[in-house]
Amino acid sequence: MTIAAIPTVGPQAAALTTSSETKSFNVIGPASFLLSDLRVEGVDLGTLAPSNSPYIIGMDEGFVLSVKVSFDHSALTTLLMCLGTSVKIGFAVEGFGKGAVETDLEATITTMAGVFDYVVKFPGTPRMAGLTPGFYEVAGVATIGPVTHQCGQLILGYGYIGEFRFQVF
Repeated sequence: MTIAAIPTVGPQAAALTTSSETKSFNVIGPASFLLSDLRVEGVDLGTLAPSNSPYIIGMDEGFVLSVKVSFDHSALTTLLMCLGTSVKIGFAVEGFGKGAVETDLEATITTMAGVFDYVVKFPGTPRMAGLTPGFYEVAGVATIGPVTHQCGQLILGYGYIGEFRFQVF
């Protein structure tokens, strides 16, 4: 390594040769998430018969649509969880056959510091959700973001998971 003497008076030395970097590219991220365990389950199974399938649901029976959202543990993700990031799941419910309808249902949670796994749930009854008797398929569409902080009003990610089938009577 050669360094020219820096004059005490006058212009800076013209030659400066070192082995150090004057510019460096670094990665802050990445941040990622996984969607899994898309489920539809009736929750009032004892009202008819304990052996009923949780996927055959009465019009006024409670049911839950849910999906698990798991985030990685990177430094950026840790910050996003702490800032209170919105996690919205749109449940697209499509009916098959005569009389079965199509509808979109939505559930949103806000992340918390130190928590990386969430289950986003839409609870209700088929009647409340606007469903009619029939056979259905559901998919989950995720929108991650924005954060609750004023500086973070961007959508950070999208994803989907599908399909799960159930019957309403």
